Amino acid sequence: MFRGILACTLMVGLALPVTAQAKDDDMRHTVEVMLGGFERPATDDEWMALGDAAVPHLLDIAQDSGQPRSTRTRAVSALGNFGTPDVVTYLETVLEPKGDAAMQRQALRSLARAGGAKKIDLIGGFLTSEDTTLREAAVRALGMMNAE
Repeated sequence: MFRGILACTLMVGLALPVTAQAKDDDMRHTVEVMLGGFERPATDDEWMALGDAAVPHLLDIAQDSGQPRSTRTRAVSALGNFGTPDVVTYLETVLEPKGDAAMQRQALRSLARAGGAKKIDLIGGFLTSEDTTLREAAVRALGMMNAE
């Protein structure tokens, strides 16, 4: 009897990590599919429905230089739906000098959504950028913040 209980306990104990890994793999797949939607990009509501479990995958994809830039940029856009400290910190690093301008433009908009009013000064600093597209993105980001 004891062996049967022990065996069941071990089987359940071993199955739990596999189940957690499977859920994580499913989440990664879902995030990748949603990022790949060219015809119909995922909506903010769809991203938020995934919850914070999507964040590590979005961060991983956004930082992966092996991913196409368009996929990385869409990941940065999706991160704007999550105001977690690690998201805000990552978006701030994207805005560091010498970064990819397309990623920076999207990071400005995402930071306006994720960081809110606390990031007005950081975003506003791009109003004097030499890159006109970054200046325009900063204006739009600040406008988004004012609209909310």
